[in-house]
Amino acid sequence: MKKKWYLVKVNKLITENGQLQDELYRERLIVAELKQKIDNLEGSLRQVEEENTLLRKYNGIFGVEMDKLYEENKALQERSPDEANDIAARSEMKHILKGQIPDEYALDYNKTFVKQSDKIYKKLISELKKLMSGHYNPSLKNLLQDVLDPAAEEIQHAKKHRDESDPTRRFRQNRRKLAIAKKSRKEKESKGKKKADPEEETIDAIFNAEVDIILDALYRMNIIDK
Repeated sequence: MKKKWYLVKVNKLITENGQLQDELYRERLIVAELKQKIDNLEGSLRQVEEENTLLRKYNGIFGVEMDKLYEENKALQERSPDEANDIAARSEMKHILKGQIPDEYALDYNKTFVKQSDKIYKKLISELKKLMSGHYNPSLKNLLQDVLDPAAEEIQHAKKHRDESDPTRRFRQNRRKLAIAKKSRKEKESKGKKKADPEEETIDAIFNAEVDIILDALYRMNIIDK
């Protein structure tokens, strides 16, 4: 009985030993594979370091060459006859351009651009008025017909269906509404009723601003007197 138990124990130990041997073999394979990967990585690292060293060497060589080329190019630019005196060249170009522009439209470089623009603007307006004379001489009544004419509302209503494609139709309609609102407010005030509410005052301010813009434009063109 004792001998049988001993044989069972020995067989169990032999089986466990075989399993451990197999596991050890697998671990050795894994270690060998990892060593191979480490060797490959070390080889790649050495190659990268060699390439990096070579690139740094070339970079230093190219840097020296670039510095030499920069100095040579700088010397050539300084000796270039085309750029010998850029100030004189600019002055000559300004003189050429000045000869092609009438004196009355020439810019004064000692003044600001806004002042020069205003000066040219006033001269061009007078020239424009001369060109328009004989072809288009509208009166103030014609220019402000839609605002001042009491029949403007009926005229606009009659043109409503015909002017659907007119891009300024909405602007004219809004202007007509402002005129009606202003007239209504004046009628209320003349009858002794309460003053217009803030919304009506805003409408009146917008209307007066539009009229002032139109009158200012006409005054600038010297079509009407202030």
